Amino acid sequence: MALLAAVGVGVLGFLSILSSGVGLFVAVSGRRALDAALADERARGMRERGVLLVDQIRHPVLRWLVNRAGAMAGTVLIAALRDRLTALFRAAVFGMLVGVGLIVFAFHVPGLMA
Repeated sequence: MALLAAVGVGVLGFLSILSSGVGLFVAVSGRRALDAALADERARGMRERGVLLVDQIRHPVLRWLVNRAGAMAGTVLIAALRDRLTALFRAAVFGMLVGVGLIVFAFHVPGLMA
């Protein structure tokens, strides 16, 4: 029975490491993709396409409003997205540490149940 409990704790630790590793991969690759998209200054990059869309608005007041509100909303959105990715990164690292702790604890479970 003690060995079964130890195996269960070890499997939970392994699954914690596995799921946290996926979260870590998503956070790191998402952050790299976001930074690459924001740094894209090519002729058909993200910023240039946004400028082309705004330039299609004919009314000057409406164009000014879209430029103003869009810039503020974009800044807030990017900041929120970076915060979420940072939180996901921290949670994934914490989950991996918990998984390692569970695996180490699995070796002590039979001795504690004896």
